[in-house]
Amino acid sequence: MRVSTKDYWTPKTPCPHCGFVMDLATGVEHDDPPSAGSVGICESCAEVHVFTEELARRRPTADEQIEIDADAKVQQCRRAIKRSKS
Repeated sequence: MRVSTKDYWTPKTPCPHCGFVMDLATGVEHDDPPSAGSVGICESCAEVHVFTEELARRRPTADEQIEIDADAKVQQCRRAIKRSKS
């Protein structure tokens, strides 16, 4: 897995799960900025969010969550964040 060296500023928005305020996004395996529908992971609680058109963060829909749960790279990133917190 390659983590991008490019960070992208986003509007300050809280994690829809824990409320941690984020204003930065970094790509995994690409250098593309986040866009509507992009998946992100909270650096505090390691839960997954989806970016809106305004680059705010929202909870995934049920269908999106099924897809996210099946994505090995997303799960690997979540585990890494959780390990870094322990």
